[in-house]
Amino acid sequence: MEEDDYYLKWEKHHSAFISMFDYLYKHDILVDCTLAAEEKYIKAHRIVLMACSSYLQKILCDHSENYPIVFFDIKYSELEAIVNFCYRGEVKIPFNQLEGFIEAATMLQIKGLCKNSDSEIVNDCETNKRRLPFSDSSKIPCKKTRTVSNNEGENSVTCDDIIALETEDGVAVREMDRNGYPHPLAMVSVKPDPEDLISLARDLQDLN
Repeated sequence: MEEDDYYLKWEKHHSAFISMFDYLYKHDILVDCTLAAEEKYIKAHRIVLMACSSYLQKILCDHSENYPIVFFDIKYSELEAIVNFCYRGEVKIPFNQLEGFIEAATMLQIKGLCKNSDSEIVNDCETNKRRLPFSDSSKIPCKKTRTVSNNEGENSVTCDDIIALETEDGVAVREMDRNGYPHPLAMVSVKPDPEDLISLARDLQDLN
């Protein structure tokens, strides 16, 4: 007679995972990447960001052995709200900030906030990104300065239109325009349309 199999289930498994990742995020524990906007920084976990965005998954996978620092041309408040949404699955946004938030989430292909958020990136990141050592940075048209810190010290590079730079030890800086469709780093098959959520919010406001 064969022994019966027992089905064991942890009822609070999902909520426990969310609570633990949120705790790690709040206390900067085991973080492995940094996001930046408006000269402010957010430390986060790549596994969470990659699970919530195929766009970020593509970027972060290219530097899985390093500590990437990713710069975004969006408001810091939008970036912070997006990261909170990734960790908790929900976020509260004032109505007057909703449109900018949706645009930022659309650019980053955040799942649950835009259409076609699971769309494939058409051009391979490895074949499209431009990599330059810091010794060649003087050849780049200069306007903005970005600084990367690593174990070997601190390096500075000035750039305007560079999508990806890589130091000799592999620490990468990426700068993405808010309206970065298309750009040399990657393209998406369909640009998501945020108008539905914005229109819905306006309709709800009219009802009130």
